[in-house]
Amino acid sequence: MLVQEERNRQVAAALLTGVAAGANAYSASQAGYGHYTTPSGRTGTFYSSRAAAIAQGNATAQNEAMISATIETGQRNMAVLEQAVIKDTTLPPGEWYGGQLHLA
Repeated sequence: MLVQEERNRQVAAALLTGVAAGANAYSASQAGYGHYTTPSGRTGTFYSSRAAAIAQGNATAQNEAMISATIETGQRNMAVLEQAVIKDTTLPPGEWYGGQLHLA
């Protein structure tokens, strides 16, 4: 049951990470565009390929770090479960495991 809960959490984290990465990439794709107004009141738009390239490079690095962190967290959580949970194959027949449970 704990493993299934962790897998569900990982799926949710992956979906949210994907949405965040997509939003970050979209924001970076719009970074080179801007608007201006002259002192005489004329308005216009411009595009800076340099600003766009910088923003896209930053977004790519941020997205890779975010995705890596999500994967590492999931793997670490599964490893903790593997070490902490007693499985039916952990104890040989005739042996037992004891402990105490304290609720606050």
